[in-house]
Amino acid sequence: MAANILTCVFFGLCLVGVALCATCKVGSDCGSMECCVLDKTSTLGVCQPMGDLTAYCYVRQPYAWSRPEQMVTDFDRCPCRTGYICGSINQFSAEYGQKGICSFGK
Repeated sequence: MAANILTCVFFGLCLVGVALCATCKVGSDCGSMECCVLDKTSTLGVCQPMGDLTAYCYVRQPYAWSRPEQMVTDFDRCPCRTGYICGSINQFSAEYGQKGICSFGK
């Protein structure tokens, strides 16, 4: 989660860059266009936006066509939002595998 270092503050809220986000245990704790991603410094997750068009993603994320209800623990970001797919690009992450970009599904 190196790119998304979290700084927690009081009352279950945290800062990601300058955006305010809520802590979570499951996807339904978050907004409709967010998922719950594990904060690796805690046992809780953080609500993050689902991947929008042209957002980076990981091809091997098992979630497709819907927001995951379980906490995302094996990746550092949410998968692509509903209706988008993660199209492979020529980049690779040693920790998370083949990178991609969210694009329109077929």
